[in-house]
Amino acid sequence: MLYGLESPHLSEFDFLVYRIVVPKNHYLRKVAQVVPWDDFYELLTPYYCPDKGRPAESPVLMLKLEYLRYHHNLSDREVIERAETDMAFRYFLQYPLGWKLPDASSLCIFRGRIGIAGFRKIFRKLIAVAREYGVVKDRLRLKDATHVIGNLTVPSAVALVAQIRDKLLAAAEPFAFLLVEGERVKLQMLRETTKDQKPAERLVTRIAQLREMLIWADDLAEPEQAQKNFAWATFLAQRELAHKILADQENPGAGDRTLSTTEPDARRSKHGEWYDGFLIDILMDPDSEFITEINVLAANGNEAADAVDLIRQEEAAHGNDVEAISIDGAGFNGPVLRVLENPQGLNLDTYVPPAR
Repeated sequence: MLYGLESPHLSEFDFLVYRIVVPKNHYLRKVAQVVPWDDFYELLTPYYCPDKGRPAESPVLMLKLEYLRYHHNLSDREVIERAETDMAFRYFLQYPLGWKLPDASSLCIFRGRIGIAGFRKIFRKLIAVAREYGVVKDRLRLKDATHVIGNLTVPSAVALVAQIRDKLLAAAEPFAFLLVEGERVKLQMLRETTKDQKPAERLVTRIAQLREMLIWADDLAEPEQAQKNFAWATFLAQRELAHKILADQENPGAGDRTLSTTEPDARRSKHGEWYDGFLIDILMDPDSEFITEINVLAANGNEAADAVDLIRQEEAAHGNDVEAISIDGAGFNGPVLRVLENPQGLNLDTYVPPAR
């Protein structure tokens, strides 16, 4: 909870030490002065319960620690350990010399509390600050995507079906214990009867079992307060993924196949060579070299159409009017150009970077 939160207060001795030890031109002094950190408090408070639970660490403090961790490429534990002894870090955090910093695990909890949507809001607020200072301008956006190889091992079809089956059973156990136990008994029998079969034959048997499991899984009744039930949300996610993997196996030529249960959004595509993973698609302001919008797509995502989404996202977030966009040949096609250059719509001048 945030109610009753004790805020750190610097003493005259703290101010004196920081004034002597931290150089006047240190970049963290500049970051502390330019970014209105206290303004993030209002943005972050909705992610906390105001009056229940244990007193939380200051959300602004946690955000500053996240900044230090990311900027210096540190782990959660490393950033806390360094902030204990690095005077520039402590000055930036505005933390008294005698105060003990939070446990490293609180950073992971903070990220989980804020979530991807929350960090996107933080990102856009920082871009808004840059716009207020006149650093980010609207004359042009550079749009490009880069491929990111996923941290996954692509299993065989038999292994993939087995993995989602096991995950679905584990997720369903709190809501259908006897059904899950029955499926596990059946699984033991299947293992005995199919151990000498070829992979293709075992795959058919396991697909049949997964299909039958999904019949009763689809009929499970929602528990009370399902929207707040994390276990139910996990079950729904695994059930949806199981349906997707089952559809992939039943329609092998449909494309857009799920490759992994650990990275269910990863896909296969070609960037020079075939790879499994994602596309990081960005807009950049060439004057400041600041990224102004970002999307993560599957490797086979529609990079061209995402140019439209990125521009719309930025203009909706900031109320600005981007004048032009530069995109490579992947996005330079008729349908996308008609949307980008529509005088009644985005009304952008569109360029392709010149060949070297």
